[in-house]
Amino acid sequence: MALLYSLVARGTTVLAECSKSNSAECKKVAQGLLAKFEGEENLRRSLTHGNFDYCLISDPHVVYLCAGVASKEMTTSTMLGFLSDIKDKWNATVSLSEIEAATTLSLNERFSRTLEVKMDYYSNDQVNQVKKQLDDAKQIMTKNIESVIDRGDSMSHIYEQSNALTDQAAQFRKSSSELRWYMQKKNIKLMIFMAVLVVFVLYCMVAS
Repeated sequence: MALLYSLVARGTTVLAECSKSNSAECKKVAQGLLAKFEGEENLRRSLTHGNFDYCLISDPHVVYLCAGVASKEMTTSTMLGFLSDIKDKWNATVSLSEIEAATTLSLNERFSRTLEVKMDYYSNDQVNQVKKQLDDAKQIMTKNIESVIDRGDSMSHIYEQSNALTDQAAQFRKSSSELRWYMQKKNIKLMIFMAVLVVFVLYCMVAS
């Protein structure tokens, strides 16, 4: 399944757009959504209207919108990911002064190709499958972290046990070092005694 339509707008003024098929319905609904959510800050919406699914996000100056049909591969998460990517590309390409001075579709020639390339990329089923796997892995990790937080008491107990084992290991190393030094001193004393004994025996033999 492919993304069918995308746009970048200032308020209700569409500055750039890309249509991949006969999407008159998408354009009409998109204009209605721009008017409905005009002025809403930190916009992040996903909804279904008629035969199509729509996602919108915004920053303080611009609204980004795309339309398609959600499926196993083309999920809402994928559509929002597409919009986030477009947002980064737009901010790297168009200045605030250009946005403020722009009129309807005046930036289309400059940015529609970027919209088209990104729509093709995010419409690739293989790419979407990998993105879905990453999203699933992220959800699993989030659940695992939440489980660890829920087991706060158990984790505290494990932490205390770990500290206790660390202390015991340190004490064992200290005791081992002391024992090793004791045995070394004992061996040195024995060697000195044996040397004195040998010297004494030799002295007796020579004296006799």
